[in-house]
Amino acid sequence: MRCLQFVFCSFVLLVPFARGQDQTPQVVKIDLANCVTLTEGVDVKGLLSVELPQMERRTVTKSVPVQKTRQEVRSRIATVDGVPQEQTYVVTVPYSEIVTQAVSVAVPGEPRVVSLSLDDVDAWDKSGSRISSDQLKAKLARKQPAIMLDKAWPKGGKIPAAQLAVLRDDIVFVYSESLGKRERRGGR
Repeated sequence: MRCLQFVFCSFVLLVPFARGQDQTPQVVKIDLANCVTLTEGVDVKGLLSVELPQMERRTVTKSVPVQKTRQEVRSRIATVDGVPQEQTYVVTVPYSEIVTQAVSVAVPGEPRVVSLSLDDVDAWDKSGSRISSDQLKAKLARKQPAIMLDKAWPKGGKIPAAQLAVLRDDIVFVYSESLGKRERRGGR
């Protein structure tokens, strides 16, 4: 009887996975490095202007203490068999030295503005509900914070609760196939 129960339970649990019907929601992966600002196109209506953050590389110098050691020859007077003798020996002595290094760092630069057609952009709110082009256009009356997604919002996708808690209520998630991954990341 136990064998029959085991076979039945295994069948009930494994059939949905074998059919690809896993019920776990997909996690939407967001990267805050992909934060952008959306505005309506200045020259042509119906265009979406996306301010992509740009990072510039600068070389700065910094002073760093470095621990080093050196060998020193020392001498001492020791009494050997009642006769004082001078002995030499080598010791390792630690010391610090200040070294100046040139380091390349990334600093925020002037954002690059890209214009996209509103029809080429897919947008969602933080609950995963799709935002139509008209709703998005209404939000663009002022600068709108957004996060560019690397791929479209998956069906049934959810944002982890910890990330959801720190996001603004009016945040918009946008995806456009016309922007490459490198462009969305500001050339990084």
